[in-house]
Amino acid sequence: MKNAGLLESAVRKVVVTAGGEDAYAGLYCKAAAVGFSIIQNQVFNDANKRTGLLTMLYILRLNGVRVKPSEDASSTLAILIATGHLNIDGIRAALLHWAGENPSSTTL
Repeated sequence: MKNAGLLESAVRKVVVTAGGEDAYAGLYCKAAAVGFSIIQNQVFNDANKRTGLLTMLYILRLNGVRVKPSEDASSTLAILIATGHLNIDGIRAALLHWAGENPSSTTL
């Protein structure tokens, strides 16, 4: 592991508040924030994209949401995150789409 502090910071994203409100509201936004942090911050020496993606999917699964994106879709998402072309809102939209939900929903 490159930096345990970066991993801890990524995991803590799910409980961050700003002004008494969740900084990352909703399950999909929380999952996206954790995955984004793992991938962007290069927490591990290797496999950050794979670990970030699997962590997002695992968070959803723990909360009763099962998604199985195609290999191409998941690889593309991870590369877009790693190269700085996709932010947390974009990741959230992709996760919602994979789950068959409406990406424009503000409550998920």
